[in-house]
Amino acid sequence: MRAMPVFVDSIPYRRAFGNRFSLFFSRKQCLFFASRGAVSIGACLRAGVLRLPDSDAVGQSGKGGGIQTFAPDIRAMPTVRDDTGQHILGDVREPGRQCVGKRLAPLLKSQPDGVKEQLLVGGTDGGNTACILHNANMLAAMQPDFPIIVAGNRSAARQCERILAGCRVRVCENVMPKFGLLKTEQTQAAIREIFLSRIIQAKGLDRAAERMNDILMPTPAAVLKALELLSGGFGGEPGIGELAAVDVGGATTDVYSICEGMPRQMNTVYKGLPEPYAKRTVEGDIGMRYSVLGILDAVGARRLAELSGLPEQRVQTLCRMLSEQTELVPDCDGELAQLDHALACMAVSTAAKRHAGTIEETYTLLGQTFVQAGKDLTAVRRVVATGGSLIHSPRVREIASYFCYDPADPASLRPKNAEILIDSSYILAAMGLLSTHDPLAALQIMKRMIR
Repeated sequence: MRAMPVFVDSIPYRRAFGNRFSLFFSRKQCLFFASRGAVSIGACLRAGVLRLPDSDAVGQSGKGGGIQTFAPDIRAMPTVRDDTGQHILGDVREPGRQCVGKRLAPLLKSQPDGVKEQLLVGGTDGGNTACILHNANMLAAMQPDFPIIVAGNRSAARQCERILAGCRVRVCENVMPKFGLLKTEQTQAAIREIFLSRIIQAKGLDRAAERMNDILMPTPAAVLKALELLSGGFGGEPGIGELAAVDVGGATTDVYSICEGMPRQMNTVYKGLPEPYAKRTVEGDIGMRYSVLGILDAVGARRLAELSGLPEQRVQTLCRMLSEQTELVPDCDGELAQLDHALACMAVSTAAKRHAGTIEETYTLLGQTFVQAGKDLTAVRRVVATGGSLIHSPRVREIASYFCYDPADPASLRPKNAEILIDSSYILAAMGLLSTHDPLAALQIMKRMIR
């Protein structure tokens, strides 16, 4: 008889907002172990808290990866971001749209842990090659020790590979072969493969990896896979339809949407590149502890004071304290609980606003017209809330409601009449893994437990 699979979710940097560990047993007696404290799987193994049986085991993790992307364009505005979406550096381009060599080196060394991967893109197929070739030469001159993925103009891809000879280079198809068309699947798979090859070397995972058959995917990818399954269904088992989800963590806030999102009215035109049906964004400056000051900067002390009932000065003081003492967990009542509620509400609201598209009114010779940029979530009927700061709050539905349409901000295309569903057992990532083995079981578990 085949041994039961074990699914392991390791998030060493996430602080506990409730029980440190959770065990979930499915109808088919699969075991799911989730580490939610500042404790790694390796530490659990050493302490004897966790013992992995001799069976098929797979896992996911959100630690130890990172990618920096150059997105040069004609406009004189910052376009360089890291994997969390934060601006790393200001304008790194010359008028010729080439990254300046003397500024490229500090950029690559700007993070304490160094660069994990480098994505080199630029030009549609058969289009401009000067920019990507220039940047390839700049990278080669630095003799990088990190992997480089080339996913730009295919007319220049092999030349870039020759320029970067001696480096670890992976050539993928152009992420934008022609204007308005995105083809990112192959590049995403390459990034994921490199990420996972590094993840097992992260502190606390190497010993666990010896006991697992494979680490299939990063945690956010597992969550996205689970949400796609929950939305679309499998075989004869229907899903729940178009949905959105928000995961508020200590360092980042993730937002997911599984929907079409294109204009629904005849008098609305779409501006920009089409959004993917299954979309995920990460707000690297919005989090409950490590990035708490990002929430303060985004909404201001006055708004947090209104929601928490605390004086503005006290709000600023507590936010600074939380950013320094990230292990603090609020009591059932008191100032920290009041502030945490306000922070969670504004984290959800800010992340949802950035994820959703916008609409603006304009006038043409034909009369009133609306211009949509980004994804229209107004018709989404379900919002899934997950993450420790949400699922362990007694006011979780109130917090999650801040994801939805705000009459004070009518230009933001957020859900208008959405039901709030709670991932109260924190199973989404585990279900994403289970779906690779038994999608029907994963779907049925989610439909039963996420309510």
